[in-house]
Amino acid sequence: MKLVYLKNKDIDKKKWDKTVEEASNGKIYGYSWYLDIVAENWNALITDDYKYIMPVPFYQKFKIKYSLTPYFVQHLSIFSQEEITEEVFYIFFDYLSDKFSYLNLSINIPDTYIFKNASILKRTNLILNIDRPYEEIYSGYKSDAKKKLKKNYVFQLKETDDIEMITSFYKKWNGHLVPYTEEHYQQLNRLMKKAKEKGHLISSELLDENNNIAAAGFFLVSHGRSYHVIAAQSKEGKEKFANHFFIDSFIKTYCQQIKIFDFEGSNIPGVATFFKKWGSVPEYYTRVEYAKFPMNIVKRFRKA
Repeated sequence: MKLVYLKNKDIDKKKWDKTVEEASNGKIYGYSWYLDIVAENWNALITDDYKYIMPVPFYQKFKIKYSLTPYFVQHLSIFSQEEITEEVFYIFFDYLSDKFSYLNLSINIPDTYIFKNASILKRTNLILNIDRPYEEIYSGYKSDAKKKLKKNYVFQLKETDDIEMITSFYKKWNGHLVPYTEEHYQQLNRLMKKAKEKGHLISSELLDENNNIAAAGFFLVSHGRSYHVIAAQSKEGKEKFANHFFIDSFIKTYCQQIKIFDFEGSNIPGVATFFKKWGSVPEYYTRVEYAKFPMNIVKRFRKA
C-alpha cells in the first residue's frame, strides 16, 4: 500500500466526497465541505486512487506542527468501502507519527489497538435505532422519560431556516456550559448553513402553547444517521421539561425515515444520563495521543 500525503489544494474534492459517501464507515465529519469549515488547515492521506482516505487537520505553534480533532467533529476515520484492518490503520498512524510532533486524534477504531509510545482512551458515544415504529421505540424509554412526557404540556416541533436564531438561543441558555468562543459560534453558523445548502441539516424549534421557543437545536443528517449537534431549552422550557419533549418529538417525527439517532456522546455523566433515558446503547471510539516531546509540554498543544 502506497500512501500519498496531499496538500489541500491538490485534493480532488469530488473523488474525496464520493469515497466518504460510499464508505462502509462513512460519517458526515468526513466530507470536504465540512472539513473546510471546521478545520483551520487540513491535508490528506490517500492511497490507491482514493480507495482509502484520511483527513489530517493540522496546526502550528512555535514552528511545531501537530494534529488535533477540530471542534464540531466527534471523531475522524480512514474512510473506505473496504474493511479498515488493524494493519491498514497502523500504516496510516506510522506515517502521521513520523510527520507530526504531536497527535491528539479521536478516531473511529477499536480501543484494543496497541500503539507504541501513545496513550489510548476509550470514548463513549450513545446511539438509538429509530428505524422502527414509534410505539416500539417509546416502549424502550426509561420510566423517568415516560413520566415527564405524560405531563400535560402542549408543544409543537417545527423546522426553521433561521440558523443564527438557534445559535443565539443556544449561546444564551447553554453558553456558560461550553468552551466556545465567538469565533466558534460564527463557525457553527457557517457549518449549519452549508449543511442546510447540501441537504444535510434539520434545524428545529419546539414551540409552546403561546408560540414561544421552549427548545431548539441542530440535527445533521447523513448515511442514515441524525447527529444531535447542539440543543438548548429556555428557562421557561426547562420548567416544563422541554428538552424531553424536543427529543421525543424529533424521534416521533423522523422514525422510520432515519435509521440511527446519534446523541454524539457523552462522556459527561449528567449528559449521558439524559441520553440514556431514550433506550440508547453505547458505541465506542478511541482517542489516540502521541508526542515526541515530554508530556508536561503537551498541554500547550491540546487545543487548537
